[in-house]
Amino acid sequence: MDHQIVVTEQFETALLVIESRRQPNHCIPAPLPGTHPQAINPLQQGLVGGKALAEILFGDFNPSGRLPVTFVHSDEDLPPFEDYSMKGRTYRYLEKPPLYPFGLGLSYTSFEYSDFVLEDGEDGIHASVRVKNSGIRSGGEIVQIYLKNHAVSVQGPNFQLCGFKRIELAPGESAQVTIQIPFSMLEVISEDGISRREPGKFSFYAGGQQPDSRSEELTGKKVSELEYCLL
Repeated sequence: MDHQIVVTEQFETALLVIESRRQPNHCIPAPLPGTHPQAINPLQQGLVGGKALAEILFGDFNPSGRLPVTFVHSDEDLPPFEDYSMKGRTYRYLEKPPLYPFGLGLSYTSFEYSDFVLEDGEDGIHASVRVKNSGIRSGGEIVQIYLKNHAVSVQGPNFQLCGFKRIELAPGESAQVTIQIPFSMLEVISEDGISRREPGKFSFYAGGQQPDSRSEELTGKKVSELEYCLL
């Protein structure tokens, strides 16, 4: 059985979706956008899930988790089960805007990104970005780096996560975060199954979410973007 509980304090309302039993072919309910300004959907809570939820709801803990999956609007947005291709599957090959995107998450504070730079190193590309806690509460942020290849000879993903790092910042504090991206992330798998690097233009994105329009719509934030050319 699944329960949906509305928690209201002053003028803020949150929808809490609790999954108490799993059954075969059971779908996790996803709250519809616009019905509540915030939603908490705790997956696989464990024995202390109730305590964790109480700490979040009463403000004793500032959440920083991100969705490890994509919530689609309907199973009609997915290809047939018998279709084993990646087309239309996961955030990397999704063709329609999702309900809730992979990598999405909320916090009781806010973060700003600036000074995004890329540097080549012997072991890969070093992506560096400055992150500032611009809110009034301490909190954690998941810095995410995505990559898009614009000149592949075979069909590639929309973009893909190529690195991430969790940081904790006090109000007003900032940190320069560097994430190493191996050169192998620039390779493509050809139709003959061989992995190779092809010259062309790439886009790198840095932010607390993936670089899609749906995430921007839900958070009101844009990610930082840089172009990278492989000769």
